[in-house]
Amino acid sequence: GAMGVTQGIDYAETRFDVGYGGPIGKDNTFYVSGFQHYGEGQKTTDFDGVRGGQARLNFTHNFENGYVRVYIKALNDRVSSGMPVPMKITGTDANPTFESLPGFDVLKGTTATPYRQIGVGTTTGTDRIVNDQTVGLHTISTAVGFEVNLNLPGDWTLNNKFRTAANSGDFNVPGTWCAMDAQTYANDLATTNAALAANEGKGLTNVGALRYSTGPNAGQLVDSANVNGNGLVEVVHQFNSQLKNFNNTFNDAKLTKLFKFDDAGKLNVTAGFFSGVQNVDLIYDWNAYLQEVRGKDANLLDVYDSNGNPITYRGLISYGVGVGDGNWGSQPAELNTTYNVVAPYGALSYKVKGLTIGSHNIVGRSE
Repeated sequence: GAMGVTQGIDYAETRFDVGYGGPIGKDNTFYVSGFQHYGEGQKTTDFDGVRGGQARLNFTHNFENGYVRVYIKALNDRVSSGMPVPMKITGTDANPTFESLPGFDVLKGTTATPYRQIGVGTTTGTDRIVNDQTVGLHTISTAVGFEVNLNLPGDWTLNNKFRTAANSGDFNVPGTWCAMDAQTYANDLATTNAALAANEGKGLTNVGALRYSTGPNAGQLVDSANVNGNGLVEVVHQFNSQLKNFNNTFNDAKLTKLFKFDDAGKLNVTAGFFSGVQNVDLIYDWNAYLQEVRGKDANLLDVYDSNGNPITYRGLISYGVGVGDGNWGSQPAELNTTYNVVAPYGALSYKVKGLTIGSHNIVGRSE
């Protein structure tokens, strides 16, 4: 058996790995293993961005002309993502210089923040969706399978591998869309709002005010020129994708034989049949938020019009992320389909005096 503990040196993550196996009687063996980890992770999320683990078990029975192996795996794991973050670029196209912005370490900073933990959206219908925006990349998978390997008469070998898995999870990660001067962005949003208000007979100016929406200064005015020491705000796109059903089942059966021709070389022949079913059932709604350019514990910000009314709510700019991007991803979407694949295949490989010549053919169909 084996056991290991891994501790991050300059980041907060602890991981435990264990494994143990051995014989059971004369013809049987087993191995069980797993891992568990937790902590903030390599990005300064200020919450447990890494948490979860996996367990695996396999059992093998050997007999005179082959073996049978069965296994099971259970995975439930969450890790923070490495999505785009703001940074400073100077120099020229031929000789650019990249560096961190004040208050945002590009290597460790993140747009994830404990002040934005819950997101709300809708399906393509009218159903309400509530997302935990701290889960990051969340994978849930339970898989079982088996492998049979038989030595047949005439020196043929039959190998069959089967696997079926129930898969689901989440892709809830934030990424920077743009960063800009704080007051400039507030005015831009106020200008758009004023134009809409004018159609309703309301007279508003094109000057917006920024207030903290979260954190110890919630409700207070933001010093736009000096916010977080850099005078910048950023628009963050929160990608909220629910992977509802990614179940799949695969089977690969093949026959192989090695023909030996003394000094004339060796010919390896393979013929097989692959089949599989893959489900894809997902829904996503991607929102846009306004926050400080700050690598840890970034506060959400709200823009107010010239009459003191909020234009945004708890940092939320819009449901959907159609902010200067041609409405890419601006509407919720759902996808529910199934892919069926069948693929008979064959391969020849001839080796003589260190030279190998090979060919293969796959005839596949997907629907």
